[in-house]
Amino acid sequence: MDIYPRNVQNFPMFYSKEEQAMLEGSPMIQHIKEELLEIAEEYNKICNEVPEMAKFSCFEYQKMKTLVISRVFYTEVNGVADRIMVPLCDMFNFHYELGDQTYWEYFPDTKEFKVKSQRRIPRGETIS
Repeated sequence: MDIYPRNVQNFPMFYSKEEQAMLEGSPMIQHIKEELLEIAEEYNKICNEVPEMAKFSCFEYQKMKTLVISRVFYTEVNGVADRIMVPLCDMFNFHYELGDQTYWEYFPDTKEFKVKSQRRIPRGETIS
């Protein structure tokens, strides 16, 4: 966790009031509120079961959960759709709208995670 960014202000959930005001009229405002509420409820449930968790604030939990979720890959593991963390692959600069050119897959027999592209990717270009 020490290598994760300290600043999360680039995530809409942590936008300043001025930045959030620019989203007025979009469904994003409601989505942000719901997401923060859901994470707070999750945090409270964890604290009820594991009181030691309360040494971390709800904000710290929201921040770390956001950082982790922003770096997971959705794949199938043993026949179940799941999210996994893949160190180094989370450093790729993926473009979410161009995801049809690159795909990944987890191979449970060999415990390998492979990322493949449909084309050659020039240095510095966003992986799509």
